[in-house]
Parts: sequence; structure tokens; C-alpha cells
Amino acid sequence: MPHGGTSKDSALFSDCRGRIRDAADGLLLRAKEAGQVRPDVEVGDLLRLAHAVIAATDRLPDQAGEADRLIDIVLGGVWLPPEQPGRR
Repeated sequence: MPHGGTSKDSALFSDCRGRIRDAADGLLLRAKEAGQVRPDVEVGDLLRLAHAVIAATDRLPDQAGEADRLIDIVLGGVWLPPEQPGRR
């Protein structure tokens, strides 16, 4: 069982998961409509990425700072645009 003995099948867990997914769906839809997000991105993709960042930074001394840095990399991409100095 996860933290506090709440199972993934509990009503509370289910309710929270649904609320998070609904909120993320609404935000993602508006971002797509504004042309700010790739059309192939799905809410599940974003939730898995968020989980990966949390898991990767969970035990680091500067968890928030490292999480912010990883999110910046995810959102900005790894590749420098061709016009960026330092790109080979």
C-alpha cells in the first residue's frame, strides 16, 4: 500500500486521480487550442513525465530546484535551436 495505508483501489485515491486527470485535461485542451502544445501530447504523457521527475528527485537535497531544472529540460527540449551559440 502507498503512503498512509491508502490503496490504489480506494475511493479517495480514485477520486483524487480523477480530479487531477480532469484538471490536467482541461489545461491541456486550452493549451492545444492556443497552439502552445503539440497536438499528439496526451494528458497521460504529462502525468507520466511528472511522476518521472518526482521519482528522479525524491531523495535529492534540493528536490524542488532539481525538479524545476528537469521540467525546464523536458519543456524546452534537449537540442539547442540551430541559431543558438554553442551548437555544433
